[in-house]
Amino acid sequence: MGIYEPTDWVNSTQDDPFGGTAVNATRMNNIEGGIVSALPAVGEIKLSKTAINPAEVYGGTWDYYDNHMFLGFHVYQRTA
Repeated sequence: MGIYEPTDWVNSTQDDPFGGTAVNATRMNNIEGGIVSALPAVGEIKLSKTAINPAEVYGGTWDYYDNHMFLGFHVYQRTA
């Protein structure tokens, strides 16, 4: 997948209700592709309101990374 190129979205107006940027499959697929391309760079981290290990839901091996109790989240990171 190539470098993500964002769409310059333009709203329609009262004077031109059919103007603006059209929502279509090409533009939506561009958004989806950009999200998929960004995931490896971000890595896989899951926030949970419970202490349930994400391996039970997503499979793989997850390490308990941190407990942000002041926010009420448990943080897990995929290791394999």
